[in-house]
Amino acid sequence: MISAIRQTVTVQSAGSIEVHSPKLRAGATAEVIVLIEEADGLPAVSPIEALDALQASLQLTPAAAAEWAAATRAEREAIGERS
Repeated sequence: MISAIRQTVTVQSAGSIEVHSPKLRAGATAEVIVLIEEADGLPAVSPIEALDALQASLQLTPAAAAEWAAATRAEREAIGERS
């Protein structure tokens, strides 16, 4: 299962950043995507570019997205039947 942590941090010297969370276990593998705001307050990349990068990193193909949507729909229908 994938979980997400969203934090706003300040870039430290030498371009480093730190993320602290109780969700982060020592030795776990984590993928980090950094969105940098420019001095004028606008992001360095557009939201679409950021989402495209995330989709590519998660290898979300149209077929995988359709499979996920079908599984989610079936799960919702099954829950609805139990209510």
